[in-house]
Amino acid sequence: MSNPLNPGFGTVLIAAGLGGLVVSWTDDGTINFGASVTSDQQVAIMALHDAYDATKTAKIAELRVACAKAIVGGFASSALGSTHNYPSQDLDQQNMAASVLASLLSDGLVSGWTTPFWCQDGSGAWAFVPHTATQIQQVGSDGKLFVVTAQQKLVTLSAEVMAATSDGAVAAIAW
Repeated sequence: MSNPLNPGFGTVLIAAGLGGLVVSWTDDGTINFGASVTSDQQVAIMALHDAYDATKTAKIAELRVACAKAIVGGFASSALGSTHNYPSQDLDQQNMAASVLASLLSDGLVSGWTTPFWCQDGSGAWAFVPHTATQIQQVGSDGKLFVVTAQQKLVTLSAEVMAATSDGAVAAIAW
C-alpha cells in the first residue's frame, strides 16, 4: 500500500536529523535514495515514512504559519512605566536588536543616552519615543520572551497533534 507524501515530509526528515540526505519521493509515496544514503539511514527514513501522517503534517504546517503570524503581530511592554505596544515585523526585530546592542556596547553611555523606538501608547497613538538603555533592554527582553512563548506554544501544540489518535482530534487543535 502506498503512503502519499507531501512537501511536509521533508520537515519530518529534518526533525529526525536526516535532513541534507539525497532523498526524493514520488506522488504515490515511493522513496528513492541517493547512493550516499546508508542502509541504516534508509531504515530510519522508511520507519518515518511508515509512520507519516499527512493530516498531522498539514496541521503542524498550519500551526507554524499561525506562530509566525503571532510573532510578527506585535507585543506589549511596560518598560516605559505603562503598557506600550511594539511592532515585531522582521525589520522591527532587527532594529530592536540593534538598539539593545547599542545600549550594551557604549562604554559608560553618555549621560542621558537614549534611543528612539516606535511604540503605541494606551490611547492608540504611535510615536518614535526615546528609551533609556534600561528601558530598551527591558523592551528587548519582553520581545524575546514574547517570541519564545509563541515558539513554546508551537512545540506544545505540535506535540498534541502528534499524540492525537484521530483526524477529528487533529482538526480540533487550534492556535
